[in-house]
Amino acid sequence: MKLSVNTLDLVHIHGDRAALQKISELGYTAVDYTLYAYPANCPLYTMHDTQYREYFLSLKEYGNALGISFDQTHAHIPTPFTSTAQGEKEQFQIILKDIQATAYLECPYIVIHPAIPRKCIRGKGAKEAQKINAALFKQMKPVLQEYGVKLAVENMFNADENGVICSTVCSSAEEMLAYINILGTNLAVACLDIGHANLIHESENPTIDPCRMIDILGDKLKLIHMHDNDGHKDFHNPPGQGNLPWHAIMTKLASSGYRGNLSFELKSTCETALSDAHAAFVAGKTFLAQYFHDRTP
Repeated sequence: MKLSVNTLDLVHIHGDRAALQKISELGYTAVDYTLYAYPANCPLYTMHDTQYREYFLSLKEYGNALGISFDQTHAHIPTPFTSTAQGEKEQFQIILKDIQATAYLECPYIVIHPAIPRKCIRGKGAKEAQKINAALFKQMKPVLQEYGVKLAVENMFNADENGVICSTVCSSAEEMLAYINILGTNLAVACLDIGHANLIHESENPTIDPCRMIDILGDKLKLIHMHDNDGHKDFHNPPGQGNLPWHAIMTKLASSGYRGNLSFELKSTCETALSDAHAAFVAGKTFLAQYFHDRTP
């Protein structure tokens, strides 16, 4: 079991290679490579296929030389869902390139947010959303198979007309499993975003809770996004800077038999990116020692 962190902010500040260097210096041995750190119209995504492949193969070798593996990637957001066929086609091509990049990094999993229709909240539009996503998954399936990459379904949230965070597509573990079953467990797994699960407080959805979701997802749970918040805003802080019950969550995760990495998904400023990543690493080392000492080298 390794400690991993997302590359988003450090890549924005320093670029790919310098970001990996700094992540390695902090002590991490894996990364969640944030593909959407680069806009879809940047030179990286418009270069020739051969150059694109060589870029990520070289980046993988550079990271590996630093002792860094790529344990998951995060595709561009939003997942294709536009009002025009042309717009959806263009967005989908970016997702396909994200899958290719994931394979070139020798990374087994890519987190791809489900498409969320605009008014899909608190169960409304759930059937329409599943139909849309099933069609998208059908398009992705041959590419995932060709490149040997598995899609990770992440739990999501939305906001109502008053700005109140609420449930939406795949907010619950039960719906995540339904989406995984569309592709099958040979091509899809679960990514539990612990912070997202702390944002939804609905009496009609009592199982939207980090510990209960760990139980329900069972052996389909291969990835986690760890970050803290106050239960109302998606801050993506290091553990200990919010109100999440980390002892209960780590105890549950350890007892579930989880064998993936502890991966932090942070959102920081230029001034706090390194200190936040360090704070998360310190928390992660404590978690490993207290709860996962039997699963670390």
